This record gives sequence, C-alpha cells and structure tokens, in this order.
Amino acid sequence: MDHSYEYIISHINSTNSPWIKRSGIHALRKYEHEYAANVMLNAALFDDDQNVRYEALLQYRAHPKSKVIEPLDTRSVGNNSETVNPYSSDIKHVGLHLRKKRGFFEDFMKGFNFKIEPPGVDFRKMLGSKDIGASFGIIIKNNMYLKVAPLGSSFKVDIHDEAYAKVHLGIINKNLDFLVARLCFKGDTSYNLDLFQENDMKNVGKRASGFGSIITNIVNPIRNAISLFKKIIKGTLSIKNVFQNFVKVFEELPLKIANLRSNARKLVDQIGSIDESQLPPFIKPVKNLVDKVQNVLNTVKSDILGFFNKLMQTITVTIPDNGRQIFESIKDVIEGFGIIVKDPKTALAKIGKGAVQIFMSVLSLINAKNTIQEACNFVKGDPPEWFDLSKYYEEVKGLHDSVKNVLQNEATEWMQETFIDSEDSVYQLTKGKYTTQSMRRDVVLQLRSTVDEVLDPFTMLNNIAQPFIAAYESVFGIVKAVKDAYHALKDGYHLALSAVNKLFGAKAHKKFPRKIRLAGNGCYGLGIYPSSGGSEYWAKGIDVEIKVGKVIKNFQVVAPFPGSIMLSKKGLNEIIIKAKGGSIKGMDIIITNVAPEKDIVTEDDPSYVEKRVAAGAPIGKAVKSECINHIHLAMKKGEGFVDPTKFLENRFFTFKPWEQYCDDYLLVWK
Repeated sequence: MDHSYEYIISHINSTNSPWIKRSGIHALRKYEHEYAANVMLNAALFDDDQNVRYEALLQYRAHPKSKVIEPLDTRSVGNNSETVNPYSSDIKHVGLHLRKKRGFFEDFMKGFNFKIEPPGVDFRKMLGSKDIGASFGIIIKNNMYLKVAPLGSSFKVDIHDEAYAKVHLGIINKNLDFLVARLCFKGDTSYNLDLFQENDMKNVGKRASGFGSIITNIVNPIRNAISLFKKIIKGTLSIKNVFQNFVKVFEELPLKIANLRSNARKLVDQIGSIDESQLPPFIKPVKNLVDKVQNVLNTVKSDILGFFNKLMQTITVTIPDNGRQIFESIKDVIEGFGIIVKDPKTALAKIGKGAVQIFMSVLSLINAKNTIQEACNFVKGDPPEWFDLSKYYEEVKGLHDSVKNVLQNEATEWMQETFIDSEDSVYQLTKGKYTTQSMRRDVVLQLRSTVDEVLDPFTMLNNIAQPFIAAYESVFGIVKAVKDAYHALKDGYHLALSAVNKLFGAKAHKKFPRKIRLAGNGCYGLGIYPSSGGSEYWAKGIDVEIKVGKVIKNFQVVAPFPGSIMLSKKGLNEIIIKAKGGSIKGMDIIITNVAPEKDIVTEDDPSYVEKRVAAGAPIGKAVKSECINHIHLAMKKGEGFVDPTKFLENRFFTFKPWEQYCDDYLLVWK
C-alpha cells in the first residue's frame, strides 16, 4: 500500500471541506483493495454533505470490491409505508410525519414556496453486467427554490449536470472511467425579518427631520451635568490620587502605633534596670510617671488598632473600588455626550449606563461614609479619644513637671552626699575605680534622661488623626460633588430620553436579541406575540433566538431596559426588571431561559438589596431551550401584557452570507 493512499485518506478524514472530500474519494478509484471500498461506503452512508455522499456512492458502485445494494429500500411503520431510492443524490431516511388541518393564518405565516425546475434528465443504462459490461448515463438538474414568508425568506440554487461512461471488467476486478463530465453548483442564502414590525424604511426621513428640530432639547439638559463632571475629573487633585491618598493615610496608622510601642518599651526597660529598693523615695514618682505613659500608649494603641480593623474593608476595598468605577463611568458619560448628535440612542444608552453605575457607586460610598462616621462618632459629636490626646498630654505633662522638680531637688541632695574612701563600699569593691557619689550621679542622670524622653511619644502622636480627617473630607467632598452632578445628569437624561422616545419610540438596547423564533424543530408555533410556548411560559410575550453560552461573552444576555433587577419567584432561570423611567415606567420586563448573575436574587431573599442595571448591562447567560435556542421576553403592565415586538430595535434587511456547497467540475476522458 503506497504512501499516496494514506495521504488521500488523511485528507478525507481530517477536513470539513466537501470539495476536498469529493476529490479524495474520486482519487481512490485507482485503489482496488477492500480498504478503499470501505472508505467509499462509509462516506456514502454517513458523511454530512449530500454531494460527498453522492460522489462516494458513484465511486463505490464502480469499485471491484463493492457489494450489491438493493435499488429500493422499503420500510413499513404500522399501516403506512414509504419507499426511498438510495441512489438519489440525497441519501437519508425520510421520516413519517403526521398531517393536521391548518388555518389560513398558520399557512400564511409559513410563507409561500416557489420552485423553478426546468425539465431534467436522469438517464442511466447498464449493458451486460458488473462482471463484464458497460454503463453510461446523463443527469441534468438545474433547479432554483424561493421561499417568501413574513418572518423570513430563502433562496437556493441546485445545479447538477453530469455525463458518464464506464467499462466494467469485474472478472479481473477492473472498472474503467471512459468518460466523466460533471458540473456542480449549489448554494443558498436567507434573511430573518419581521415585515410587519420592522419594515419601517418610509419613516427614516421623517424621523431624521424631526430629530433636527429637537436636538437642542436633547443636548442642553445634559450639557450642564457634563460640565460639572469635567470639573471633577480635571480638578487640582484627581479622583484617583484623592482616593489613593485616603487609603495610604489610613494604612499608616498601625505603623505609627508600632513606633510608639517601641518607645514605651524603652522607658520601661530603663526603669526596670534600676533596683528600686536601693534608691531613696524620689524614685517612686519617676516609676509612676513611666507607668502612666505606658498605660496611655497602650490605650491609644488598642483604640487605633480596633478602629483600623473595623474600617479596613471599607477604606481599603470598598472606597477605592467605587472611586475607580465613578471615574470610568464619568468617562463613559462624557464619551456618550460626544456622539449624541451623531447617534442619540447609542449616546443615551451609554450615558444611562454611566449614570446607573455612578448612582450605585455613590450609594455604596454613602454607606461607607456612614460606617466611618459610626466608627468616628461624628454624628454624636464624640470622636475617639485618640483623635485629640490633649487631655492625656495635660495629665502626663503635670506629672512630668512634678517628677522633674523632685529630681532637681531631692535627687541633687542625694547625689551630692559625700563619703570617705575607707567607708565607701563602692570604692572598696571597685578598688577606687568608682565611688558611691559617682554611681549616684549616673543613676540621677539616667532618671533625668528618662523623664526628659517621656513626652517624646506625645510629640509623635500630636495631631495623629488630622491627616486621616483631611483625607476623609477630601474624598467625601468629591463624592458630594459627584452626587450633585449625578442629580443634574439624571434630570437632563430623563428629559433627553423623553424627547428621543417621543420621536423614535422606547426601544430595547441594540445588543438585546431581535430575531423572532420560527416554528419547527420541536417548537410550539411561531415565536410572535402572544407566544407562551404552549404552556411553557406563564407570561405572554415573544421568543427571540439566541445562542446558548456558558463562558463565551457573546452569549451573554443584556438588560433590554434600565431598571431595578431581581430574580423571579416563579423560576431560577427567570429575571424581572422593573422599569423606572420613560414611557415604559411601571412595567415589569420578564426574561425567561436566562441563568442570572450571582448577585441577582429574589426580593424576599435575606441578602437582597436594590440592584439597578443599565440597558445593555450583562444580566446572565442563555440556557438551552426545549427547541430552537431562544429567550422569552414579556412585558407586563398592571394585570395585562404588552406586545414587546414594537419595543425591539428595528433591523434593516441583512442577508445571510451566501453559503456555497459546491462550485466545481470534474472531467475524465480516456
């Protein structure tokens, strides 16, 4: 078996191209062993492409190792039967199906089929037998198919012209192609568009002229808010620097406490190195002073560490994260305003998304502010004692001055007392190197040094809270400015949105699916309003096609409209958005067949807090449907339902790219 055979087989098995497969199968005709015949038979029976199956069947029938295939395959099911010709170009089983009476509307929605089929030829003749004989034939098929329906149309071309003559020498296992001339051209295209709802071209010019007359009503209300936001992000200190400085100042608090602890330990060690029993009474006030300082520093240390631990998550995570989101959202708002004349609907969607995120971030920062105020007792006007250590300082300073006077008077007298050498035990013990008077002098000097250093920690603690308070005021000064700008933006946004909706109508975000599900493939009826999927959905709405996704971004479902979002109590894969503004204010937007984001819960869930989403924000991923993959969209107002179709963004005619199944020819002449 030569290497060319393996090379041909690898191409047949590893490619998805029907053209390459057909060429490879044709090339196998020179290999007369059973392995090649089995490859042809497998392709004739199981390949996905009907043209590959046809080519494989022709080559298999001419192969010397082929088996006899019955020309007709009759199958019976109950009292019904049907006959299929396996030599036809499309080798597949045609399943039995039930027929039922349909009404005019259902037939109309299914559309009208047109077929242009000139007279064709399918002549095949065998002379002799496969053992010794010949076969020849001619096939002419030039068909075009057109389907026109309200929800979609298609166009298909099917051209297959062929003439062949073969010599069969089965007695010596030979089959010769004397003449093969084949032309194949097959392809199709289609579109999916709701002609009733989306064929709105006649109003484009009318809307364009109307937009020109209201553009000032759209731009002016938002311009003032944009100016406020620009002042915020172009200020002397940027949002980023202000928020980062707040975190830095907060994180420095424990470091300052660590330095105080080392200073207090030094004072204790100095006093501890002196034997109190060997000293006169003036040592007692010194020790009391050191103990007082240590107690004060320990109290301050404990208070600051407790304060730090209580606010660490709020200040090091919540505040900077929301500051970053505010900055990015302000940029989105400004960018959206930049295209408001060119594309008002996209601009307002971008501005609305930014406004919602600013609102949520400001809300989170206000909660953070409340947490900080509670820790600082700002509301009660009774801040932590370490914010102002003047009371402690005065107590320690008074004790310090008293001890210093004692050391100046009593310690001086004790230090200056004289001894004769013969009665000086220190002199005798150190053989004249030290005297009692010199030792006393060293002790007094050490005590005076300790007392002088005892106020140093208070110098380090002086105004320890001031950098924190200043950074806090800077951060929430910006938050207040953002909040004020947000309210201006909110008012301007709603005025602009009202003007645009009055002209264009309220529309779902352009990233929300708009392709209506067709009937068939196990689906119950068409996906047009009022679809309920039989009894699958409780809310009447429409079914729009979407791909099922787990981690692929393109399969995410986005919010069609802004509002408060929650999980429905009727099912785990159903989401409700309560619209808050515009012409759909008060409506419930119900979206089914969606696995929601983790933070979307029901209203009665203990962890529920109001979560607002902007139009176009991801809300989950589509899950697999019972039939054609789709999500169900319903809009409920009061106790009734509204047709969502008119709220979907209109589409223009877009044809599916022409799909070519074959475009080639084959010519063999010997």
